Amino acid sequence: MDKMLELKFPIIALANVLGKTHQAIHKFCNENNIEISTGKGRSFLMPQSLRQYFKKFNYKYPKEIIAFQACKGGVGKTSLCFNIAARAAQYGAKVLTVDMDMQAHLTMALLGDNDTDSLVWHDILKGTPIEETIKEIHPHLHLIPSHLDNSYLDKIISQSSKVVYTKYVYDHLMKIRENYDLILIDCAPALSHINTSVALATDKVFIPVNPDLFSFDGLEKTLSELTDIQNGFHKELDVNVILNRFDSREKNSLDVIASLKNKYGALLCPTVVIVSAEIKNAIARHELLFNLKKRPQVAEDIDTIVKDLLALKEISNAQTL
Repeated sequence: MDKMLELKFPIIALANVLGKTHQAIHKFCNENNIEISTGKGRSFLMPQSLRQYFKKFNYKYPKEIIAFQACKGGVGKTSLCFNIAARAAQYGAKVLTVDMDMQAHLTMALLGDNDTDSLVWHDILKGTPIEETIKEIHPHLHLIPSHLDNSYLDKIISQSSKVVYTKYVYDHLMKIRENYDLILIDCAPALSHINTSVALATDKVFIPVNPDLFSFDGLEKTLSELTDIQNGFHKELDVNVILNRFDSREKNSLDVIASLKNKYGALLCPTVVIVSAEIKNAIARHELLFNLKKRPQVAEDIDTIVKDLLALKEISNAQTL
C-alpha cells in the first residue's frame, strides 16, 4: 500500500477530548518541547508527540492483549479491530495487530490486496521467529499479516503429539510483548484449536454482535465456548459484547438491545456502534473515519470505546494546564 495511514491528531480535537483550550495545549507543548506539526492551516500532534504529552501527566498506556472473536462471520469484527487499532495508535499507543483469519481482511485493510508473499502465523508455527513476520504500517501501528496458509493452523495443532495450547500463540507473543501497549488479534469466525490458543493468550475478548437473530445465536455459541475455555483451563477472561451496526430506526434492533441488556447486561459494552456505510468506504479509500472532514457518528462511537480502553479520563482529570 503506497499511501500511509494518517495518524496525526488535530490539537483542536485533543482539546475537546481533554476539556482544555487549544491555546492551552499549544502553550504546554511549547513549554515542554513537544513537537507540533502543521498543515493546511491546522496544528497536529503526531503519535509520538501525543505520547510525550501524556507522559507529562504520568499517564501509562494499558498493556493488554485483546481478541476479536465471533463464531458468526459478517458481524463487523475486522472493521472494529481495524478502527480501534488505528485510533489507539493515533492516541500514541504502540499497537500490534495480528490477522489470524485466512480471509485476510484486516491485512487487506492495512496493506492492500496485493500482498500475498508475507510471512504469517502459519510460518511462526513452522519455526519462523515472530519478529520476522511483523510489518510496519506506521511506527505506532504494526501488523502480522494473514493469507490462505493460515487455513493450516488447526491442522498443525491437531497433528501435535501433545497439544499444549499456550505454545501456539501465548509463548510467541511473549517474545515481543514488551514492544507494544496493545496487541489486537482478529480471529476467524469459528470454533477452533487456534481460537482456543488465542483466548488463552488474551486479557480481553471483544465479541461484536449485530441486531439480528442469527448474530444473537452466534453470540451465544461464542460465549459458551469462552466459558468452556475459562473453566477448562482455569483462565479468567474479560469478555465484552459490543452491539455493532445498530440502527435505532429498526424495531428489531431495539428488541435485540433490550434482550442483550436483559441477558448479558454485565458483559455489554455501554457504547453502541451505529450502522454506517462510511466504515467500508473509508477503508476502501485507505482513510480513517476519524480524519474525515465531516466525521460520522460511528467514528464518535469507536472513539468512545478507545478512550475507555485507554482510560484517557486519567489525563482529562489530571492537573489543570
